[in-house]
Amino acid sequence: TDNNLSIDTLFIHLPQRVGQWHFLTFPYDVNREQLLCSSEFVVRYYDGQIRANNGEGGWQNVPVGQLLLNGKGYIFQSANGDTLTMTFPKPNLPNKDIAVPLYQYNSVNPWDANWNMVGNPFLAYFDMNALTGFTYPVVAWNGYGYDTYRPGDDEYHFKPLESFFIQNVDLTKINFPIDGRETLTQAKSKLFSAPARRNTDSPATRFIVNINLSDSTYTDRTRVVFNNQASVDYEMGVDASKMIATTAPVQLYTIGKSNEQYSINERPATIDG
Repeated sequence: TDNNLSIDTLFIHLPQRVGQWHFLTFPYDVNREQLLCSSEFVVRYYDGQIRANNGEGGWQNVPVGQLLLNGKGYIFQSANGDTLTMTFPKPNLPNKDIAVPLYQYNSVNPWDANWNMVGNPFLAYFDMNALTGFTYPVVAWNGYGYDTYRPGDDEYHFKPLESFFIQNVDLTKINFPIDGRETLTQAKSKLFSAPARRNTDSPATRFIVNINLSDSTYTDRTRVVFNNQASVDYEMGVDASKMIATTAPVQLYTIGKSNEQYSINERPATIDG
């Protein structure tokens, strides 16, 4: 009656690649013991308070017996790149909006504050621009490094159960409305019909400059947005700190006046700014 699926048993098989981290959330609150893999594996969550206190770090192992929460972000890696398997008897697939909690972690440096790792809570693709009341940059893992997207400026579609980073400013939750769900075909159609990085404002207000750096196999990118209404200082919710990955062949960022590293740097166009 609610146009939702009804199934007896849900099996999820997530192929892994050797030596690579996989960014996941889970379709339900899952006990760690429900994760099955034929080789040893590790699951970690991100502790934003550690990053806020130290300016680095944050990864923590999920202990045995701890619940893995739907919508919270995790990373997973198995020793031999084996398939991660989960089984859910008689699942009650939610057909409603889902709200995932967000937290604040105060820091001396604004680029280290309030980092949250969350995930697409649906077993479907999800349009980033459908996030309700949300405009902060999103930092997504591409398999080797991090890409940054901002709602309104970019077209990005989360894969089912994909986790990602956001730097919270003043929200208590991030809302995933069911209307944001889509198929892979729908997501590809939107990507094909819209520029990958678009300027939605008048160039007189915001002028977006995207810079790419590539080697033979990998491309990293950064962005500078010239906006005379912006601050030269780091602004949470507008600017985005560059997350450094040891596995990325090349990494590109701009540097602020306090040596902070930006993947998105929105600033005035004036030289003395």
